[in-house]
This record gives sequence, C-alpha cells and structure tokens, in this order.
Amino acid sequence: MFPVEFHSHLRMSLRRILPALSGLLLLWVFGFSMEAGAAENAVEPEALGTISGTVVTEASQPISGVIVTLYRSFEGFGWNPIRSTETDDGGVYVLPALRAGIYRLHFRDPQRRYAQEYYTNASTLNGATNIPIAGNDVSGIDVSLAPAAAISGTVSILDTLAPDSGYALLYAQVGPGWEPFTTTAILTPTGAYHFGELISGTYRICAYAFLGVDIYSDTFFGCYGGATPENARSIQVATGETRNDIDLSLGEGQYDGAITGMVTAEGVPLAGIQVSLYSYYIPNYPDPNYLPLVYTYTNEAGMYQLGGLQAGLYLVKFSDPEGDYTTRYYQDQRKAEQATYVPLPDGVTIRNIDANLARAGAINGRIRFLDRPVTPSYADLYWFTGEFWEWQPQLLQPDSAGNYTLKGLEPGLYRICFPFTVQLGHPYPISWLYYPNCYDTDRFSYLGYENATDILVVAGATASGVDFTVGPALSYAPAIYKQ
Repeated sequence: MFPVEFHSHLRMSLRRILPALSGLLLLWVFGFSMEAGAAENAVEPEALGTISGTVVTEASQPISGVIVTLYRSFEGFGWNPIRSTETDDGGVYVLPALRAGIYRLHFRDPQRRYAQEYYTNASTLNGATNIPIAGNDVSGIDVSLAPAAAISGTVSILDTLAPDSGYALLYAQVGPGWEPFTTTAILTPTGAYHFGELISGTYRICAYAFLGVDIYSDTFFGCYGGATPENARSIQVATGETRNDIDLSLGEGQYDGAITGMVTAEGVPLAGIQVSLYSYYIPNYPDPNYLPLVYTYTNEAGMYQLGGLQAGLYLVKFSDPEGDYTTRYYQDQRKAEQATYVPLPDGVTIRNIDANLARAGAINGRIRFLDRPVTPSYADLYWFTGEFWEWQPQLLQPDSAGNYTLKGLEPGLYRICFPFTVQLGHPYPISWLYYPNCYDTDRFSYLGYENATDILVVAGATASGVDFTVGPALSYAPAIYKQ
C-alpha cells in the first residue's frame, strides 16, 4: 500500500496531465479528419487530351504529307495557330498533349493537288467547327480533300493601265456576310493574279491596285462586278474547276466626286478666296512647305468647285490670300480641330459647302536685329479668347528694310513676341540661350507674353507702329524695346 501522501500527489498530477492529454487527443483526431477531407477533395492534375484522325481523297485513299495546323481560342484574343503536324503514309495524324481548350483544324496539301480546308469543309477559320478538349481524347476527326479549284484573271485600271503593284482579296460567305480569307499579289507588268487550292463553293473577289512606287501612290479599289464585297458578283466554282476569266477593271467613277459651294462676306460674293481641301492632317504650326490635298479659288460669283475626288472625309478651309478676311473652316470654325468634316461618297457631288467670312484686322511695324533687317522667321502671336491667351504662331516675312505686316487677324487683344536664340561657343555651339523678346517688355528682361503690352486689333483696321529691335546686349541679355 502506498502512503496517503503518494495518493494525494498522484491525484494532483493526473488533474494536471489529463487535460493536456485530452487536448492532444482532440488535435490528433481533428488533424486526421482534415487529412481525410483533403484527400477526399483533392483535385487530380489537369489531364492532357489528344486530337487524331485521317486525311483521305474523295476515293478514300490516304494522303501523306498533309500539313495539319491546330488553332486554339484564347479568351478575348481570337484564334491563333499553336502547332502543326503532318499526316503519315496512312494519312493519319495525331496532335497529343493538348490542355483544356477549344480548338479548330486546318488541312493543306503542300503540293497543292487538293483544296485546303478547315474542319469541317469550311473555307474560313471563322466558319470552322469547334473541337473542345477537357482532358479527353478526340479521335475520328477525319477529312476528305477534294481536287483543288482555282480562280485567276487580271486587274487593270480604267481597262488600259496595269498597276505598278497591288493585291487581290478572295471572299467567302460566312453567315449573312462576306469575309476575306486569303490574298494574292498582282503581278507586274501583266496585272495577273491567281487563287488556288480552293474547295468548291461561291466566292467574290476585290482588289487594291497602286500607280506609283511609294506610300503616296494613287490607290484604286474595286470588286468583280461591283464596288464593294457586298454588291460584287458571285463566282461559282466546282470541285477541281479552274476559272481563268475573272478580270477586274478599277477606277471607273472612283475619282468622280466633287465638293462645291459659295464664299460671301455679309451676303456679298467674294472672289479670289482660296478654298483648300485636307483629307487627314493640318499642322498647327505655319509651314510654307506644307500644302493641302488640293486648293482652288472662288470666281467672280464667289463660287468654287473641287473635283476629281475619291470617297472619303474631307475638311474644307477658306482663307483670303490678301488677308482682308478672317480664315474659317467648315462650318464657321476658327480651328481645324473644331471643323465639320464633309463625307463624300463615290462619284457624288456635295453642294452648298459655303462660308461667310468676316473682316480681319492687321498688325504692322518694323523689326531689326541690331542694325540689320531680320530674315523671314516666326512670330509668337497670342490672342485673348476672353478666357485665356491662345497661341497663334505666324510666319513672319519682313521686307529688306525689316517692315512686316501680320494680316488676316481676328479682332481682339493680342500680345506678340519674336523669339531670339543666342549661340554660346564658337565655332560649334556649346549651348543656346532662348529669349522670348515680347513687345514692350523691359530691356534685358526675360519676361514672356504674360508681361507683354496688349495690342488692340480692330476689324478692317491696322494696328501700326509695333516695332522691335532684337539682339544680344552685354552678357547675352535680350535687347527689346519699343522704338
């Protein structure tokens, strides 16, 4: 028998140990349950699938060497080719190790004996059949290739000119519309083109032809029997058939568009107003070397006509070479970015593209560099819109005595600067110093247009005596003062 003290000590020890043992037991049971649950819910690694099949002739004879291209759909990025293989001597192909996805197949005989096609019997990728793979093997994707059909002909411009370059597009019907699915070059100097490896079906052909050898060459577009793929004439080809009489003549009516209108001032026709046409770009900075697409002048009745135009969007500018009237863009806008473009369809004359110009003001004076006249350069003109000073760079062309005139100005308040740059270092410049040289700012100052003197320009009048002398003084400080 143990002493009473031993039993008491044992009971106290068990009271301390049993809770800990119970906790360990619970942790072991709970951990075992979690492991069992994890084992039950574990996801198997992604299985890879396979696509396989056989390529044969219409007589069920296997075709070896056919290139089988696999396309996969990438969510939001369309269809992309990801790999290819070839058929063996038995016409069999296998595309293994495919992750989950949606696939399409293209078949092509490199010897061009048979028509190329997308599975199943489709001319275009968008018309092909989906093959979903999700860890499964898909066999029996078999195709029977038919003898190739072909379409050929020539492309000319106005029935007489062979293009310097170009390409033809072949369209197939996909749903209710027509989709281009292949192109071929137009050969020079014959203008010949050829589409081969076609399955039997219905097609349409269009072409782009170019006269000239660079990006600025004249472009002609048209389709066989129509102006667009939607109204072109359909071409039927049977299995193995060759159509070699599909000739296209481009250019008829393509440059027969015109824009006409009248320019007035307070209802009175204006003669001699320059009407300029732009198709895509107008520089904000005055550039005497930049010309519009075309321009003309109004006649005594204020009328103008710009013809020989192809379909497109055009911007029309009205300016007075004499500077007596303000410049406007259609419709009655000072700036090109605010103008309304004129849409011109093929062979159509758009009428009543009119403008009503207002009287302009002018600024004149004399500008000299030290004691010498200033050669042609640029002036920074700032016009107050009512809210802010708008920069309006102007081409400055003083005469031999340095006298200049800035014409065609909107009435209002102006500030003017003649920027001047000083070269430091000789004979090669180490650096340059730039001085704004603004009208009526203090001599030797670096003040810009914010501190320049206002010049009031009134419609039909000239603000005279805006004179400058520009040039370095002392340590290259700008010398600007009103005479």
